[in-house]
Amino acid sequence: MKSIEGNFDNSEVLELLNKHFIELRSVSPEGSAHVLDIEGLNDQNIKFWSLWEGNLLMGCGALKLLNKEHGEFKSIRVEDRFRKKDNGFYVDIGCYHPTKGSLTYYLYKKGWRGLNVDLSKISIDLFKLARPKDYNIHAAVTDFDGETHFFENGMINQQNTLENSETNLKKIKIIAFKLQTLLDKLNINHIDFLNIDVEGSDYKVISSLNLNKIRPKMICIEENKYDIKDILNDTIQNLMNSNDYFLFSRIGVSSIYIDNHFKGEMENIMNIAN
Repeated sequence: MKSIEGNFDNSEVLELLNKHFIELRSVSPEGSAHVLDIEGLNDQNIKFWSLWEGNLLMGCGALKLLNKEHGEFKSIRVEDRFRKKDNGFYVDIGCYHPTKGSLTYYLYKKGWRGLNVDLSKISIDLFKLARPKDYNIHAAVTDFDGETHFFENGMINQQNTLENSETNLKKIKIIAFKLQTLLDKLNINHIDFLNIDVEGSDYKVISSLNLNKIRPKMICIEENKYDIKDILNDTIQNLMNSNDYFLFSRIGVSSIYIDNHFKGEMENIMNIAN
């Protein structure tokens, strides 16, 4: 196994990057696509590697340097022939829409199955039509079990929230679960990918999961913070660190955390530091 820095003139590398760019752009909401094209990857602050097994391209990845101490991974892609995980399980809290801007839609198409939860009944009805093989639950996920209220404007958008910041939103009663309670009710004991996008209630959701019982390999949390110092010192970061997760990357306003027990497997796949 070997890694090659740069290598943008290789036709196989270019084909893999173009495929990665097209697929991610197709599932990213307008104005929120952070995937880089070839020109973007040629930036002087970005180092790019391709990974090879003999003459076979295994994948690629890039590291964007944010400052002397921090960076974020970009354009990480494993060639299809080396993808072994075609039957994983995801959990999407604040799932919003089954295809538009969904981080799990591509996984569903690849054969993964999962649990989707949202405050909006309209959203869940769409999920039931588009993803009939998933669990699709109309409920709130927070730090207690029982009933609560949420606020919506009657449309499918990301303004539905447990926190009322606008006076024109309608107040609606809804059943509420801790994340661990909901997983136990559905007999879910394994998660490969957990996505949390709940408009400010992220800590309540992640703190309601018993990470000693169920350890997602990868967790994506939309934190809506831009300053890396704020991210590294907030309550979510402290919770993840205390449960042996590390901040792997930042994509827009979302943080990607990886289980340290899975770190070795990630490095074997990408090996960009070799």
